[in-house]
Amino acid sequence: MSKTEQPNNSEKEIVAVTKHGQATIPKRFREKLGIEAPGKVLFRETEDGEVIVEQVRSPSEMRGFA
Repeated sequence: MSKTEQPNNSEKEIVAVTKHGQATIPKRFREKLGIEAPGKVLFRETEDGEVIVEQVRSPSEMRGFA
């Protein structure tokens, strides 16, 4: 596969964005990433321009990591 070809095996889902810029993360992605409500997520852009969504752990979940 050349660098310009993209694999077509990724999961995709279209969601609506409200006039306030809010979008609902689909349940299957929340479950897969371990995102609970209320909670926070991190949007990160790679050098290739891809946007990654990651779970942000709560302070209570981070206890013992230091």
